Amino acid sequence: MMARTFGWSIHGSAIVAVAAVLAPAQASAQQTEAPAAGAQVASVASAPDMFGRTRNVSVAERPRPGYEAVGARVGGFMVYPKVEIQAGYTDNLLATNSNTINDTYARIRPELAVSSQWSRHAINAFARASATRYNENSAEDVDAWAVGAGGRVDIARQTYLAPTASFSELTEPRTAANSPFSAAAPIQFKVREAGARLQHISNRFKLSLIGNASQLNYEDGRTPLGGTVEQDQRDRSVYTAIARVDYAVSPDTAVFVQVGGNDRPYRLPSTATYAARNSSGYDVFVGSEFDLGLLFRGEVAAGYIKQSYDDVRYDDVDGAAVRARVEYFPSQLTTVSLTATRSIEDSAAVGSAGILSTDVKLAADYELRRNIVLHAEAGVGQDEFRGIDRTDDRWMAGVEALYLINRRLGASIGYRHQDRSSGGAFGGQDYSANSITVSLVSQF
Repeated sequence: MMARTFGWSIHGSAIVAVAAVLAPAQASAQQTEAPAAGAQVASVASAPDMFGRTRNVSVAERPRPGYEAVGARVGGFMVYPKVEIQAGYTDNLLATNSNTINDTYARIRPELAVSSQWSRHAINAFARASATRYNENSAEDVDAWAVGAGGRVDIARQTYLAPTASFSELTEPRTAANSPFSAAAPIQFKVREAGARLQHISNRFKLSLIGNASQLNYEDGRTPLGGTVEQDQRDRSVYTAIARVDYAVSPDTAVFVQVGGNDRPYRLPSTATYAARNSSGYDVFVGSEFDLGLLFRGEVAAGYIKQSYDDVRYDDVDGAAVRARVEYFPSQLTTVSLTATRSIEDSAAVGSAGILSTDVKLAADYELRRNIVLHAEAGVGQDEFRGIDRTDDRWMAGVEALYLINRRLGASIGYRHQDRSSGGAFGGQDYSANSITVSLVSQF
């Protein structure tokens, strides 16, 4: 069982508290104040040596005896309760380029995780919530929550099925590319999601089949004068299917081919004045995953993505695609990681159906002491709105220090800068924002 050390875990490549999963993150085309609903909660069956990638252990993953949650045993399950209390400051609460507002806030995040302790099969579940209250701008107060469950059915020694399901009520950050700056309060939405992964290993081959279905329902916003900021046109379902075949070239390297398809029907139909963004698409990737010596671990892939829209008023969106997650281990105390993605996201801007979104991030974790971890990260991104003249260039940088006081208490302090420059005839809001957070986590 993976160690639970104050919930500090990987988010992208950065160390963050699992209790902080409901926190605002770097702006992107699809961002929420909680993790994407349906995040993997099922345990993964142990793979044979040909696909085992445990030679290198990152700073974030390393077990820390004496600082790991004990939990409570209830029958054949372990229960892990946790709560985080956070204080923060931002100098640009609304993510605007003029008349910026600064404010302080308090946030509380309770969480409960449950995992089975069986020798075969597995069940896991979680419940998380977040309540944020601002000192001077109560319209920006946010409540969010998520519940989910998953499992693993061990069909055979090297074959398993892992289903997941979740339900979330989330809030779109002001920094998100699709966030309407005319709304007097952040936009809220609900996500229902269910999926499953079937994996089978036979000698040097690994076959993975993944299916997922989600439904997003956005609530209308209000202008400062009481008008309606329509969001019903964003309500949609998303269905995805992925097939992947890995071939182990050696015990530490495999190559793979992955093919995926999706269908994105919107709730409202097209009219003479409104074009629904119903679409279908596919992606093809060829890549490699590896765990080389004591230096590198990760996965890199390149391919092609395309999204086609039912309404002729929208052009197809396509282009080269990349997906990379590479960790470098210069020493046992340091982990440097690089992540890169290019994907097609849905757009909420009038006249644009899709966004070609690219993100690259570099991060480093350093274990100053067994109970003190330092983290730094920097990233750049671009959102290219197809169909209209708009391109958003983004960058961010941040630092964080984590201090594990004892088995039950942990603390962190962090700073983050975010910046967006939106160009073109239909450009959105430019903004630059700085934030500071101080957190105290208690686990049992």
